[in-house]
Amino acid sequence: MIHKRMMVVYPLDTGLFGTGVWLGRRIKKGGMGYGLWNGFGGHIEVNETPEQAAVRELEEESRVKALKLARCGLTWNVHLDKGIIVELYFFLCHTFTGKFKPTKEMLPQRFPINQLPLLEMWESDSLVLPQILSGQSYTATFLLRENRMVGSFVQPVASLSELILKPIHR
Repeated sequence: MIHKRMMVVYPLDTGLFGTGVWLGRRIKKGGMGYGLWNGFGGHIEVNETPEQAAVRELEEESRVKALKLARCGLTWNVHLDKGIIVELYFFLCHTFTGKFKPTKEMLPQRFPINQLPLLEMWESDSLVLPQILSGQSYTATFLLRENRMVGSFVQPVASLSELILKPIHR
């Protein structure tokens, strides 16, 4: 099995019209999740922590700089047909600077938390994003075949602080 480390960050926005979350529609052709609404994220580079990757990826994909992140989830996505396990860290971004702008990878849009495009997201994300936005941290394992979920186990946890999120060195 090939092991990959990735991360996703969901920027929160509290404004006059209530709390919203910024998502990006993946517009980069050839990449995973093309056409789907996602959090902002990607691969964790060698010698990079998941938090550092979250700051870097959010800025690359939306032109916004994360100032305050909170760990909120960890999943293992097992792609049975591809022989790949993706260790995926999830973050909420409570504070950021800049304005969301389209990039070559993502088209950002703000959604009220009660109007999420769950049917246009990865199945696993549509299961955990409402939990994340309600303040519930979790760990989960998702089994996938041809990018479709064939099994899942989601475990709410009190805190993710015990998870070791260190850089990998090669």
